[in-house]
Order: sequence, then structure tokens, then C-alpha cells
Amino acid sequence: MSREHIIRQILRRECAGRSLLEQSVRIDNERLIEQAVDLFGSWDTALQYSGVSQDTACAPFSQEQVIRRLRDMCRRGYKLSATHNQRRHRAFYNSTRRHFGTWRNALLCAGIRLENATGRTASHMDREMLLAWILERSLTGGSMNWTDMCLENRDVAMAIR
Repeated sequence: MSREHIIRQILRRECAGRSLLEQSVRIDNERLIEQAVDLFGSWDTALQYSGVSQDTACAPFSQEQVIRRLRDMCRRGYKLSATHNQRRHRAFYNSTRRHFGTWRNALLCAGIRLENATGRTASHMDREMLLAWILERSLTGGSMNWTDMCLENRDVAMAIR
């Protein structure tokens, strides 16, 4: 296979809307990956030579899936910092960047307060302070739903948990 042939195959996959993630291509066409690595040194370099954006190649999540997953991550207490998630799950991080421009915009669109992305805990709050927070929330008509509390103030919600 020549470099041009590999580039054409990459572009065909992109035009067909098929995944360009190395793992996905390896399942469909292992020979393409092997030849690309032999001729270009790496799959990423072959994508660069074909003019395919890394964000396109690594964005398997739809906008709705990104929002749903961010809310779920917040509710479960995962770290929401951009650098942590970039290392943890590159394809998901790239999907958020592709759909929303920045990680912060994705958090905002998911309804997550940016303060919740810090990874801080509300260790400074004792039992009485947490109970007062719950009582105030209840008296003002705030939702007592776990997901809503997490999206509004994850640090406190995690401390209550």
C-alpha cells in the first residue's frame, strides 16, 4: 500500500461517517492500521497527513451523550476538571471540545456550576452546617433530589452523602 492509498482510505472512512479511532479501525481493517504505522510511523501521523482533524477522529459521543455523561459524573462524585478528564478519557474529552468548544462551556450547558469542577470537598462543613443547608434548601422550596443538589453544589452534596 502506498501513502496515497492509505490517505484515500482514511478520507473514505471520514466521508462515510465511520469512526477513525485507532481501536475501531483496527477492528474493521487491521491491515490499514499496520500499513499506516509502517509508512507514517503512527496512526495519528497518518491522520494528520490526510488532513483529518483529531477532534473529528476522536469524537464518538453525541452532544446529548456528553451532557448526560457530565451530569452522571457530577452526580457520582467524579472529578470534573478538564485536565483530569483529558487524561482519563481522551475520546470523551475531545467530544466535549468538538460540540461545545471548551470543557467549561460543556459543564455550563450540562447545568453544572463551575465551582463543582474544582474537586474540592466541603470538609470545612460540620454536621450542623450541613443540616442547616438542607433545612434552608427545604424551606426555600429547593429540590431535595440528589441529582439537582449535585448539579447546584456538588461539594456540599458529596459531604452530605
